[in-house]
Amino acid sequence: MRTLTVKFVSWMELKDPSGRSRFILSMGLVIAAALLPLLRAWIPTNAALWIGMPLIAVSYASFGFISHRYVRYTREQLVIAPLVFVSTAILLILAFSSYYIAFPIAVSTRNDAPVSGDLTSAIYFSTATFTTLGYGDIVPANDQGRWVVMLESLLGMTHMVLFILTFLRNVDFSQSVDGCKK
Repeated sequence: MRTLTVKFVSWMELKDPSGRSRFILSMGLVIAAALLPLLRAWIPTNAALWIGMPLIAVSYASFGFISHRYVRYTREQLVIAPLVFVSTAILLILAFSSYYIAFPIAVSTRNDAPVSGDLTSAIYFSTATFTTLGYGDIVPANDQGRWVVMLESLLGMTHMVLFILTFLRNVDFSQSVDGCKK
């Protein structure tokens, strides 16, 4: 199995040395996972969650690998790192929000009303979970909701750490845009 993995990674290095195609693929997987709840008329809740959550996790792992390994910024390109960080965070928050909107997996503690169907509450709950803030006014309603919240909070913590790691490791303060050392 290890040999097969090494061969696959070597093949990917030859086909996509910059990592751009893999980056686009990982973002495409997140978008596909975010659109999966729209198919709830044809896909049962359990199936949508068990397909969508691993899709999000795998795509984020791919994104983390690519951003850590291939992305380099010069001093003049410093605005790109926070822009990629915020864009990815928004994409993940919206992806998880689509599950909170589509399925009754989170409820308000004030009136036990499900969050499903309420865009503002779903985005609010997803943002509070992703940033690991968690006010407690909206909570998971069932085991499925708990699994989704666990994955989202783990990705949120990982995202913060990955941004700091990528920023500190991949920004070359000694190079200008033209590639000359200063």
